[in-house]
Amino acid sequence: AGRAAAPARAQGLRWLSAAAEPTAAAPSPTPVTMVEHRLAPSAAAKFAAPELPKDAPSRFAVVTCSGTQFKVMPGDRIIVNKVDAAVGSTYTFEHVLLVGERERTFIGRPYIESATVTATVEEQTKDAKVIVFKRRRKNHKSKRTNGFRREVTFLRVNEIVYDAPVA
Repeated sequence: AGRAAAPARAQGLRWLSAAAEPTAAAPSPTPVTMVEHRLAPSAAAKFAAPELPKDAPSRFAVVTCSGTQFKVMPGDRIIVNKVDAAVGSTYTFEHVLLVGERERTFIGRPYIESATVTATVEEQTKDAKVIVFKRRRKNHKSKRTNGFRREVTFLRVNEIVYDAPVA
């Protein structure tokens, strides 16, 4: 009682038409969470990080390529599923999940849009063979052996670029 007698289908269409209208607000950029690395004075001596050499890379990133995540630093060599790029060319990782430095870490939700990781394609080859053996138990005639070699690309990470916002 007290409800409008409009059919449910008409209410649904009215709701769809209202939702389909474009809004004037521009989409906001993907948020990034910054975590600063600080220890309490009592814990600083207990959990102090070892001194690193001056030439050690101070930045790392977590990138995703073909559904697999990799933690990379400049100079690392990684093996990914085949990428359509020529040997010697530069490959750019678009999806950077996290960028870490000695003092702080930036976490994307889900990605850091302004961060890029560039790598050089070193080699296009096939992975080691994986033997796939199938048989049915209690049936000695039903056996099958197959081999599988996935195509892979070797990448050498050149640099991690991220201009952190000033907090």
